[in-house]
Amino acid sequence: MSPDFLILLKLMENREFYVMNAWRRMVGMPEMPENNYIPITTFKDVKELEDSEWSPKFEKLMRRRLIMGSLRYGKINGKGKPQYDYVDAIIRRAELYRETGNQEYLVDVANCCLVEFEQEGHINAHFSAVDDTDEHFKPK
Repeated sequence: MSPDFLILLKLMENREFYVMNAWRRMVGMPEMPENNYIPITTFKDVKELEDSEWSPKFEKLMRRRLIMGSLRYGKINGKGKPQYDYVDAIIRRAELYRETGNQEYLVDVANCCLVEFEQEGHINAHFSAVDDTDEHFKPK
């Protein structure tokens, strides 16, 4: 790469970092420290993130159980299918995972979340993006 291109790339990274922190300030979030920031500058970087921020093993386990569930209980949006309280099931299975460490419960939680999302069982079901804050995840 030419030195001019590297300078341009560095300027773009700085601009991206500044704009990201400006948005964080606007929504009342703290700025991200520069040492935590990973610029996304190329399609290759985005593709790398798509590959690294997903678990094919987890997805495979989810899909297998969804297929088995469709044979037992009917398709996700099948007509005449009984309605279940998936939110309660999510909470129960998360507690069972916490008690036992059995990761099957995590797959169950994910599948219950997917079915709840698709069937919109909650009376006020809607999607409204919420920014991550310290409220969502706390370090151990």
